[in-house]
Amino acid sequence: MSGISPFPFPEIHSFPPFFTQQPNEDTWKEQRRLWCDLILAYYRHHRLCQLSLAEAVTESPFNNRQIHRALRTDTLREVVDELVKQ
Repeated sequence: MSGISPFPFPEIHSFPPFFTQQPNEDTWKEQRRLWCDLILAYYRHHRLCQLSLAEAVTESPFNNRQIHRALRTDTLREVVDELVKQ
């Protein structure tokens, strides 16, 4: 047993449109912010420090198998670019 408790995903993670880049710029800006917050919280919780874009889209938090949604690689790249800017 790893000793790390399960990550408490926010409700937005179960909302299918969260996994699709929104066309409205203001909505997309907020969506990027939510993804950045989620990634940082998830990686802190699991003490992770590296992210492989190619592998990430098949794993949590970028893939939610319960709702059959995954973030596209190009969308994830934009989110990561935003994290780098911060």
